Amino acid sequence: MMGMSVPREYGGGGSDEVSHVLALMEISGGSASVGGFLAWNNALYCFPLLKYGTEEQKRKYLVPCATGEKTGSFALIGKAFSGSNRFTPVADAGEGLMNGEGSFFPCGVSLGIGPVASQEGHNPIFSIIDLERTPGLKRGDTLERGGIFFFGIAEAIFENARIKVDGLLGKGDDKSVLLQAVLQEAWMAVGALAAGIGEGALEEVLNFVGRQQGRDPISQSMEWKLADMAVDVEAARLFVLKAAWLKDQGKTYEKEAASAKVFGAGAAVRAACESLEILGDKNPARRASMEKRLRDAKMCRVYFGTSEEASFVVADHVIGRARMTGF
Repeated sequence: MMGMSVPREYGGGGSDEVSHVLALMEISGGSASVGGFLAWNNALYCFPLLKYGTEEQKRKYLVPCATGEKTGSFALIGKAFSGSNRFTPVADAGEGLMNGEGSFFPCGVSLGIGPVASQEGHNPIFSIIDLERTPGLKRGDTLERGGIFFFGIAEAIFENARIKVDGLLGKGDDKSVLLQAVLQEAWMAVGALAAGIGEGALEEVLNFVGRQQGRDPISQSMEWKLADMAVDVEAARLFVLKAAWLKDQGKTYEKEAASAKVFGAGAAVRAACESLEILGDKNPARRASMEKRLRDAKMCRVYFGTSEEASFVVADHVIGRARMTGF
């Protein structure tokens, strides 16, 4: 599962993207935290390494995470993307010194891909970072996060951290293309998480309603709520599956991935909110579970750009204008 969409030659499961997102949706219906952990490793670490890494990098850094021996993630948030990190190569040493802060990674991951800037502060590049054994790398305080990250996140602080040159990712490639590829992969993964959260909320409230039927008849307004939730969830799943299918066919899927995030996150929030109203105060235990789903769903709206920012990406494609989003 950790490397489900990675080819078998690198220790992965060799599955196509449709199978990957189906698994993410199913798992996230039970626990968005577990689904998120799988998504970060598969989509945000293994994918960019597989697409932009050298053969040596794949053998050294991809295989351990594809087999589940270690876990990885792309830097989630932080000011490091604006160029606050600085990387200074050390002549004839095969490594460089990195200074800066602002890259955040989930707690528990062993390897990460984070933004690095040249010494002059331009031409940003990305580096594979050993988050456990890099001299000069310190972990900041753990920040508890509401929704999905039950394990929290922590800032990576670099103070003359020794980063190996063989870990620099995408040498010779346009780094903006690398980031754009990771973002659309992230949007599709977040869309899958959101669709799973929405489906889990619907299944949970249907179980509750089914047990209540013998005592309290279902009102027409409740039937409408359930119907709207079912339509939303099914549409969210189809958005994700279309993006995954396009990727499997080797076609562009940026608009579809952004659409999956925008619609899926909104559908998950609506499903959790409506479910809370149906549950009311009749079952505090189930209500607490649904409140967790609502927190998870709300966080899907802001991971890797807000839903509004992703909507700009969709608009760029629909209007046919040059990309104006800055992604």
